[in-house]
Amino acid sequence: MLLTNLLLFCLAIIHAEALPSLPDLATTFSQISFYLDNAHVSNCSLAKTSLPPHRSLPGPSPDLHLKYVTVGRGTQNYTCQEDSNTTASQAAGAVATLLDVSCLAAFNPALLHNFTPVVRAVNSETLPFLALLGSQLSSSATKFILGKHEFNAAGQPVFDLQLAGGSDWMATKKNASSGAPDDNTANVPWLKLTSVNGTGITEVYRLHTVGGQPPTNCQNRKGTFQVEYAAEYWFYG
Repeated sequence: MLLTNLLLFCLAIIHAEALPSLPDLATTFSQISFYLDNAHVSNCSLAKTSLPPHRSLPGPSPDLHLKYVTVGRGTQNYTCQEDSNTTASQAAGAVATLLDVSCLAAFNPALLHNFTPVVRAVNSETLPFLALLGSQLSSSATKFILGKHEFNAAGQPVFDLQLAGGSDWMATKKNASSGAPDDNTANVPWLKLTSVNGTGITEVYRLHTVGGQPPTNCQNRKGTFQVEYAAEYWFYG
């Protein structure tokens, strides 16, 4: 099983942007696979899993429980009204695929935090390969791709977790923000978002962000453009 996982992982990163990091990526993925195979985890309980240190963000509301932990892989989107080295870009939403990593969060959160940079290093066009990899990570009862993240017409961040057969979703608003602790010029801020509409989930944290920040100005960037990113999303309901 482990050898199969490694071979599939190598296929998934053939078109990755960070090919020089292949040994590190393969090592991290093999550790994840080995750990899950030996733990025999599926549909893991998060009852004893706590939100990791989250800087200055407020904690979850006391009546809520952790329901899902995902890694989002996609793009932060921006727009520039003109080609100018004195004008900053404006945020224009985001799009991401949400990969279910609840078992990693439950059994080895340190490994989860190492997994997020791995997912960022894989080109977004190879996400179908990641879905195949996910089927190797655990039993067929677990859906690796849990849902999607996008913005609605009102400009609200939306999290739809219905792709795996559930009913949970929410449109949100920003409750609090904190700069990424390692490199806030490259990595988008950590956030707490709260629901304005939806069912089943009411709060989500964006943590351990990798990438997503725009260039410092709009020089040679008139129009809409995307910056790739990955982040952990911790859902409460």
